[in-house]
Amino acid sequence: MGKKIKQLFGIVLSLTLIAGLMPQMSMVARATEIGTDISYLGWNDSTKELEEKTAPEGVIALDSTTLVSLKAGYATKLGTAGNTTWYITDGTETTITDSTSISGTVNLILKDSTTLTLNGIGQLSSNGIQMDNGSTLNIYTQSDGANKGVLNVSGYSGVGVERDFMSMSDSNANLNLYGGALSFTGTNDYGITGATTSIYGGTVDVASRLVGFDAGIKGNVISYGGTLTASGGAYTGGSGLEVYPGIEGTITAGDGFTVSVQTKDTEGGTWADATLTDNKTSAQFVKVTAAKSEGGSTPETNGVSYWDWDSSQKKLVEKTGSNACTEYTTVTDSTTEWSDGWYVVSETVTISSRITVTGTAHLILCDGKTLTAGKGITTTGKTLNIYAQSKGDNMGKLIATANTDCCAGIGGIEGGNGGTVTINGGLVEATGGKYAAGIGGGGTNTHEATVGAGGAMTINGGNVKAGYGMGAAGIGGGYNGADLVPGDGADVTINGGTVQAEGNNWAIGGGFKSQNNGTLTLNNGVTMQMKQYDTDDGWLPYDGQTRGAVMQTVSSASSGGTPTGNTTSGGGGGGGGAPASSGETYTIPVENENTVSVGAEIKDGTATVNEITDEQIAQATQPASGSEGAQEQSDTLTIDLSGAKQKVDTVEIPEKTVEKLADAAADSDNNVDKVAVKLSQGEIEFDANAMNTISNEATGSVKVEIAEKKTTDLNASQQASLEGKQTEMVFGVNVSSNGKEIHQFNGNAKVSKNHVATKDKNFYHIEYLPDNGKAQRLVSEHTGNQGIYKERHASDYAIVYDENDQNENIKPIVSVSAKNLTYNGKKQNVKNLKVEVLSVDDVEVPASAYEISGKTSGKNVGTYNISIKAKGDSGFRDGASGTWQINKGKTSFKLKGAKIAAKKLEKKGKTVKVKVNKLSAGASKPTFKIKKVTKGQKKNVEINKKTGAVTIKKGCGKCEITVVATSKANKNRKKGKATAKVVVK
Repeated sequence: MGKKIKQLFGIVLSLTLIAGLMPQMSMVARATEIGTDISYLGWNDSTKELEEKTAPEGVIALDSTTLVSLKAGYATKLGTAGNTTWYITDGTETTITDSTSISGTVNLILKDSTTLTLNGIGQLSSNGIQMDNGSTLNIYTQSDGANKGVLNVSGYSGVGVERDFMSMSDSNANLNLYGGALSFTGTNDYGITGATTSIYGGTVDVASRLVGFDAGIKGNVISYGGTLTASGGAYTGGSGLEVYPGIEGTITAGDGFTVSVQTKDTEGGTWADATLTDNKTSAQFVKVTAAKSEGGSTPETNGVSYWDWDSSQKKLVEKTGSNACTEYTTVTDSTTEWSDGWYVVSETVTISSRITVTGTAHLILCDGKTLTAGKGITTTGKTLNIYAQSKGDNMGKLIATANTDCCAGIGGIEGGNGGTVTINGGLVEATGGKYAAGIGGGGTNTHEATVGAGGAMTINGGNVKAGYGMGAAGIGGGYNGADLVPGDGADVTINGGTVQAEGNNWAIGGGFKSQNNGTLTLNNGVTMQMKQYDTDDGWLPYDGQTRGAVMQTVSSASSGGTPTGNTTSGGGGGGGGAPASSGETYTIPVENENTVSVGAEIKDGTATVNEITDEQIAQATQPASGSEGAQEQSDTLTIDLSGAKQKVDTVEIPEKTVEKLADAAADSDNNVDKVAVKLSQGEIEFDANAMNTISNEATGSVKVEIAEKKTTDLNASQQASLEGKQTEMVFGVNVSSNGKEIHQFNGNAKVSKNHVATKDKNFYHIEYLPDNGKAQRLVSEHTGNQGIYKERHASDYAIVYDENDQNENIKPIVSVSAKNLTYNGKKQNVKNLKVEVLSVDDVEVPASAYEISGKTSGKNVGTYNISIKAKGDSGFRDGASGTWQINKGKTSFKLKGAKIAAKKLEKKGKTVKVKVNKLSAGASKPTFKIKKVTKGQKKNVEINKKTGAVTIKKGCGKCEITVVATSKANKNRKKGKATAKVVVK
């Protein structure tokens, strides 16, 4: 480290001396200032909340003019020491490709729908942001919704944010984060270091990546709000795997707040509540959130409200105040046994093991929260009562998917009965494994084994969706797949809410062809409709006797939601009320080198996909039969809905399946690195980074939509941006989870939108239509049937025809560079040209596609200019100029010493020569000097500096003479040295 400091001081001193020799010049940086009334979300210390504020006059827009004026040496300089400066991002995508230094107090407002990327590649310091000691950086956003500003900070070989690089002492810099989607990445070092980081809002992701020798954050973290996710690096060296913490420092709550910390062991693991030691954790992956510790109610002190059925009033009533639940267990990912008592889902959580009810358990689903029971819930012989906190769309959600053959989503395991289940509210989705009911009896595949009956079920409110396993009912009995014997149905009472069930033969009843379907009682004005798959009768009213394969409530005097159409075989849903269409059960081919089939239900343009198992993904990604290995595989795993009879604009994929698809794309053991979804109107292909982001942000199933729009569906600014243009189509691409849109992918999504070209296909292009109306022309291609583009976020788009704007069907060459060579004394030709083009896909440009001119060969060290031009009919167009270099070569040679007997020096002196052999071509002729002589003999030895001749005087005794030869650096060669010995023996 000391050597590095000396080198840096040497550079600074050299620059200072050079500056002193230059004529004095006056430079004035002119920045772009914008108008007043610029809003942002700032902190109110009194209310301890973010509120809308107005920036002072003189805010500087970070546009191209300003960025040029702020350039200072190897860095873009924001702020001045001792002063406060305000900036706001300008332009949808702005990138600074050198270090950004912070002096004084800098207030940065991230304008809505803008992205600022700081990618540090400076020569002295390669940090994305370089903070001076004592400086402060405040980062604000204008809103906290889907359009909030984005900041991506990375250091190429340094860190995202660091103290003054000339100071090795602790820094007192302050980094205050008030909002936005913020990412800080250190590619070889810390994500954030040398600053105290205070978080008030937004989503903050900090990581040490690539080699990853360090923590995500080094320093103290104070949390008032928002969400911080920090991940340390991991390095496999000679001593094995070394893992670094997400946060190397203290984690504390801001005044008036309590902090919540979760950790996990692997990037794909499950978050679990953590206990801090001295406000620290050594975990590699850390998530930090905060909540007010004063004011308002907390579940522990004021109870959890919920809606319960009042049998005397025949309606749901809210339990609040003294009637609320005050003693309960908070459900975490390890809460797998529910005994007598109350359980509250206060945060979205996934339990990967099967849950077992051992008594009478009461489960409250808090608003907006989801419990995913990854292997279902066992209720055999026991009682489970489920409640919600509200009756609207924000009800909490329970997803119980067995994922194991013969186990019900909620009910029995193999051969087990369904138990007693009462649903008073919530969005409840239950899917049985093979031979098992969605809610009810477990199945079996063993001869003469018992098969589970449905048990008893009461539905008073909420929205219930139940899907079957092979041979079983949606709600009711299981099935014996070995003996083809059905389990008995359930006794079902529906007093309110909405119910959607689908079975192999009976939606609500026994297993396949059961003669004992249990009872179905409808009270309180509830009516149902049903249909069979094997008839064309369509929807029929439930007559009190006949059951259908698909059944749903149509009306209810006391519902906890609205009917949303028939269920899927995997537990999904479709449109509202009496269906506008009969729906379609569709088998999706999921393809890579092999194809597996996955069920889906299509209703009113939306396809709800069944859970895709690990085994199915593994099968799809295995090398195809007869292939020579994984290297022969396609790199894309495709979910294809384009062959459905109905038009499919939207696909809904279960959260767990999204996670599995993301893992498959990231898995280095297969060739898959993309996931594609084909819909009726087009296709969207996500790379591994985009899939990872979508999976991480998902809080439930994920919806992907490609749908055409009318121009009048756009806002006024978007419509204005298309005025005067030949717009042939407007469409939207949307990715969402639990009603929340996922705009930024942090990776690439390639979209192919169906569109038939009626003019020259080479002049259609895609324009991105942000909410602010500043349309952006994207790199686009058109096949004649599809417009194709690549983006990093979802939004609205237009297909535009412009005869003066050729698209990238014929790909324009935009840059050329070449591998630098090293001087070898011979003439060398330029090689390894790297040619970049504008293209939707990554394209390698063959040498046969272009002509090269300029200096294509050279001998001496220097920089040479070249140009290339695309050949006609090559598939490429235009050209570019670039440079290549021949760098100095190393100097090497051998030095041969000599030996002489001391006897020969008794009467007279002698001269011997140190000889130079194999001197590098083009190197300077060496000069010689004596480096060391045996003690007492130095006066008897001399050397000719030019020839290397060593003269040993008369009477010299035994000794060793060390000679060093130096070849000085010249225009082509670096300095070289060699040593040899002359021995008097």
